[in-house]
Amino acid sequence: MVEVAGGRFTTKPGKLSFSGPFEALTMIPLKLTVRNFLCYRENVPPLDFTGLHIACICGANGHGKSALLDSITWALWGKARGRIQDEMISYGADECRVELDFSSRDQKYRVIRSHARGGTRRRSGASDLQLMVLENDTPRVVTGDMMRETQARIDQTIGMDYDTFINSAFLVQGRADEFTNKTPAERKAVLSKILGLDVYDRLLVRARDRNSWAENSAKVAEGTVDRLRRDLEQMEAPSAELEEVESSLAAQNKDLAEQQAKTSGLREQVGELRRQQSGQEEAAQRVAALAKEMEQFESAHKTALQQVAGFEKLVGQAPAIRQGAAQLAAARTAFSRLEEAGRNFDELVGQKTTASGAIDVKRTLLESQIQQLNSEIETRFNPKAQGLEQLETSKQQLHDQGPAIEEQERALAAERESLSALAVETAQTQSALERSASEGKDLAAKKELLDRANGQEAVCPLCQTPLSEDGCQRLVETFETDIQAKRDEYRNTSAQVKTLKAQTAELEGRFPQQEQALSQAQTKRQVALQQLEQQMQEALQARQELAEATPKLEAMRTALVDGSFAAEESVQLQKLEAQIQELEYDPETRQRVFQETVGLEEFAQQEGLLEQAEAGLPAAKEAAEQNAAMAQRRKEEMELLQSQAAEAKEALVGLAALESEFTQAEQRERELGVKIQQSIERQGYLR
Repeated sequence: MVEVAGGRFTTKPGKLSFSGPFEALTMIPLKLTVRNFLCYRENVPPLDFTGLHIACICGANGHGKSALLDSITWALWGKARGRIQDEMISYGADECRVELDFSSRDQKYRVIRSHARGGTRRRSGASDLQLMVLENDTPRVVTGDMMRETQARIDQTIGMDYDTFINSAFLVQGRADEFTNKTPAERKAVLSKILGLDVYDRLLVRARDRNSWAENSAKVAEGTVDRLRRDLEQMEAPSAELEEVESSLAAQNKDLAEQQAKTSGLREQVGELRRQQSGQEEAAQRVAALAKEMEQFESAHKTALQQVAGFEKLVGQAPAIRQGAAQLAAARTAFSRLEEAGRNFDELVGQKTTASGAIDVKRTLLESQIQQLNSEIETRFNPKAQGLEQLETSKQQLHDQGPAIEEQERALAAERESLSALAVETAQTQSALERSASEGKDLAAKKELLDRANGQEAVCPLCQTPLSEDGCQRLVETFETDIQAKRDEYRNTSAQVKTLKAQTAELEGRFPQQEQALSQAQTKRQVALQQLEQQMQEALQARQELAEATPKLEAMRTALVDGSFAAEESVQLQKLEAQIQELEYDPETRQRVFQETVGLEEFAQQEGLLEQAEAGLPAAKEAAEQNAAMAQRRKEEMELLQSQAAEAKEALVGLAALESEFTQAEQRERELGVKIQQSIERQGYLR
């Protein structure tokens, strides 16, 4: 609620009112009825608002919440969220209609707006708007001659137009900021319409006119006072002049009365002609609209007649169509049975193919197993089993080679011992050789000490006692003898060392070859024995496997011949073949029935069209009659308007002369009024 100058603005759910020094503007919806409007089709129950104070419409998107509000604005103003008129009609329908009962200023009204879709030969459809006053629920038509006039009456009754409504009492979905986005001038205009501020504009015009009249009257009064003052100064015989003034005043009053009567008559004539002139323009527009509507109704009438003719033609063919439809139903039933049998046949054939395939797979697998087992017997089991005796002979031969190899091992061991003994002996002899050399060197050193004495008193190298010359000579000789003996011993020992080394080298050169040859012989014999052992094991295994494989191969060959390898599948295959025989299904019969069904399919569509024709024929006839009646009414109204327009045109011929005469009469009346006023004022002064 907002306080404003001179009144109080109040909004309530379903109600917009302004109370103050001016008349209240109120619109309260009472009942809403829609047909073929947007998402609402036929047989929509009326929506009764009686007793509702605050209401909430809820639902999922696209369920028609906004469409209800659109229907109210469209019924009142012919506008709804920017849609064109044809878009208001439900899909598949040709006409929409909205009926709204509402109250305003304690008076109930009913507005009915309808629109018929435009055909292919006209660019727009036909619309109709009716306004009624409900007096004790009895409608009284107050529709204007034209939709524009009727719309103006609705706007006047409600007190606002569509733009004002969506900027105040109604917030359009997605346009809640409609009012705030307008310019200051546009917002001022909206508020002026809501608050009824245009009355101030009218009062302002009247005040300015009154002010202008008062200023003019004051100027006239001032002039009159000046004139009277001058007349008073010049007045000589008031009684004679008074008599003359009164006589003149009586004549002037008589002339004024006659002139007023004449002016009034001219005013009525001019007003009537002007109304006729204005009405002639509206009549011309109405005639054009009626001609267009008449064309639309005639086209709709023609279309309805064509529809009636088509419906009657179908109704006339009803026996043949129903007979064909019955034949189609029978053919469909037969084809359905054959289809079911065909599906069973295909399923059984598929199962048969699967069973046969399983048998073939098992047969192929068994044949492959027989071939593989036979190949193993021929190529692996038999050759190995038959070579067992030869392998045993070869094994015995290898066993016979054992003593010779053992003898070689003993000889090689003896040589290995000899080589070890030579190595020990060589080491001992080499040690003796080195010892002889060392002892010889010691003797030579001692002898050299004795030789360096040169006749001097010698000292024994061993005990360090003095020696005589003879004793020294004897000792020298003893040393020389010992040295020679050591030399001989060294030569003999050295020769013995060489001999031992030669023997050792000979043995060492011969021993590895003998050892390698013996090792190779041993390895070869061992490998041969192992191979023979493995081959003999394989031969024994082959004999055992051959003993097992031979009866198995015979059993497999027997199963392949008598079919026992796939006993379960064979039994299943026999059952499937029996079931296929029981079906007695024939693909050619199915194809023939299918062709018959296809040939009769047109009767299904014709039967549907026949049902539509039988159901829609009364409505089509009624529509044809209504369209014809509407076209006739438009024609009669158009002829009446054209006749009235012709009469008005003849009457308007003298409008210009009559207006000139009326202007002159008004001027004459004003002049007489001024003279009478002057005479009255003069009369007052003279008295």
